[in-house]
Amino acid sequence: MKTQQKLQMALDLAWTYLSTTQESRKQTSLFQNIETFCTFIGYSRSGHSLIAALLDAHPNVVMAHEQGVMKYIYVGYDRLRLYHLLLQNTQIKGHSQQRRGNYKYDVPNQWQGSYQNIRVIGDKHGEDSVCRLAADPWLLERMRNTVQVPIRFVHVIRNPFDNITTMAIRMAEGNTNLSASDLEAAIARYFRVCEAVKDVKTRVNQTEVFDLYHEAFVQKPVEQLRYLCTWLSLEASQEYLEACSGIVFDSPRKSRHKVEWDKVLRQKVESKIKLFPFLEGYTFEET
Repeated sequence: MKTQQKLQMALDLAWTYLSTTQESRKQTSLFQNIETFCTFIGYSRSGHSLIAALLDAHPNVVMAHEQGVMKYIYVGYDRLRLYHLLLQNTQIKGHSQQRRGNYKYDVPNQWQGSYQNIRVIGDKHGEDSVCRLAADPWLLERMRNTVQVPIRFVHVIRNPFDNITTMAIRMAEGNTNLSASDLEAAIARYFRVCEAVKDVKTRVNQTEVFDLYHEAFVQKPVEQLRYLCTWLSLEASQEYLEACSGIVFDSPRKSRHKVEWDKVLRQKVESKIKLFPFLEGYTFEET
């Protein structure tokens, strides 16, 4: 990052810190029942946005959309300021307003951008969060000290070939006529994040991480979302579960078939998959 960009970021963080002082103090009572801080770790284009949007639709959850929580923890924001920013994020640029092409994340008649009683609060910014935690190991302990409640990490996993392909198309601004070098760049990025996830997983308790497989979720969204809510110690009404399942795709999007994958690149990815237990079973042909 260039010096000018770093300076601008520092100024932005300082201004946000000062501007949230009074507002965060007024909201102390809103956060007194929070039991869990939840954040995402993983890869862009893996399905994080969908899962975060569904969680934010729960009456007891505030799940921000890419607030970038780690940078605030890094510079020393306190619990109240942090929680204030996350709540503000859901109300101003929440998941109900997010779009991916023709797909939207609005869950009708539920609680996106609002709440009944906040018990779980967090942020969806998986790749940024896990890479920061891996790069600065001390940040994990600072996060625990800042949020002052148990932490839970949601790890959404998608077939690596689909994930990498979608990343490459996104990096190419929607162009599906990808070169080998386009795919190589996405492969390198994807497995750098895998290394970061592997590192963070070794430093937290296994019960703190929920491995959610995108394909299994799409096939049985009600069942899988109920499991996720139970893991977060949340009750999930049938109305909530059915409303959420109503916006889920009928089947997983297999974007790997949109572009040309040569044999060498396929073999490269499949050899790397074997290095990460959480990717076991994925191939170009299966899942």
